[in-house]
Amino acid sequence: MIVFVASYIPVAKGKGSLGAARKIELIINQLSKVDSDIILLNTADFRRDGLVRPVARELGGIGVREFCLPVFLGGAISKVASIFMAGRIARSLFDEIGIPRLVWLYNGYAFESLFGRAAKKHFECPIVFEFEDWHFARNRGLSPKPFLDWLAWKCLGHHVDISFAVNGNLARRLGEKYGPTHLLPGIVTRSVDRVRGDVAPFSREDDVIRVGYFGQLNTEKGAHIVLELASRLPNGYELHVTGIGPLASNFRDASATEGSPLRFHGAVAVDRLYEIVEECDVILNPHFPLEDDAGGLFPFKVIEAVSSGKVLISTSVPKTGFESILGGVKFIEQDIDSFVRAVVEARQFYQSSRGRIESAAEEAYLRFGDGCVSRLLADAKLI
Repeated sequence: MIVFVASYIPVAKGKGSLGAARKIELIINQLSKVDSDIILLNTADFRRDGLVRPVARELGGIGVREFCLPVFLGGAISKVASIFMAGRIARSLFDEIGIPRLVWLYNGYAFESLFGRAAKKHFECPIVFEFEDWHFARNRGLSPKPFLDWLAWKCLGHHVDISFAVNGNLARRLGEKYGPTHLLPGIVTRSVDRVRGDVAPFSREDDVIRVGYFGQLNTEKGAHIVLELASRLPNGYELHVTGIGPLASNFRDASATEGSPLRFHGAVAVDRLYEIVEECDVILNPHFPLEDDAGGLFPFKVIEAVSSGKVLISTSVPKTGFESILGGVKFIEQDIDSFVRAVVEARQFYQSSRGRIESAAEEAYLRFGDGCVSRLLADAKLI
């Protein structure tokens, strides 16, 4: 039995992060190959009977038993109270389900860290710590949450058996505290790897160049640039967009305009998403630029896009530890003129960079493809 502790908000609810939800589902899928009995302790949800009455649900095609945090006095109070009662919650959960063979903590939030500390200290459970975001990577004003998260993370300390980080900068921070840390920006599924082998970019007979954007529809992710790009593309191009977010209605309206190259698909099932990716020649990542010292941020979709073998046009992302994987990416500034120019020149870029693009796709799958999680856990003698 494996306990996975995470703040999981399904995409179907139209909230949260598409990337985070998808990555959680992919990791659970990987863990199910180690142990079929997966427990999700969902820290995003509260129920009065959350620790004694699990809900059977499916995440990424894998059946799990979901427990949630108990309600104390109400929403905000319950969230704060759960932090200070993490040890008690760990004991209550393990009294109910037994002691797991492994506890996986998704991200360095306060509850997750203190729960992991209690699981290790009192039950000697192996602890896997996955760090997605440095606590102070985003400006949260006067909110005390980043400081609570950071203090709790400091308490977790030597209780971690193996840690994963989303980029090289965060791996360095973790390495200073926990020892060797493995990079895990995302999981590349066989479905993505098959996309690479099925249809090469710019090889379709109709000679239409298909461009894709797959992600959150908000300004932080750069979706506003994609929206403007739809009105700037010359004839012979199609722009395929999936996702949810504040700009969804703008994309829907733009796609309804006569003669528009925009094809807006909204939220789609994973299988359909890969079908659309396969049809595209170019993938866009217009995310707010991230440098190597970005506090633990890395766009999850970048690794999938590289693995697909398509031309990836992207703003800057942290490169430490990913130098060869990112060797075939077309990096540009975050402005509409740069994106228009890069898309129009994408065919020529592919012709001159095809070798780098294909070798990067192969390396991405070898490092982060199916089986990478179980392989690393086995190397650490945790399974």
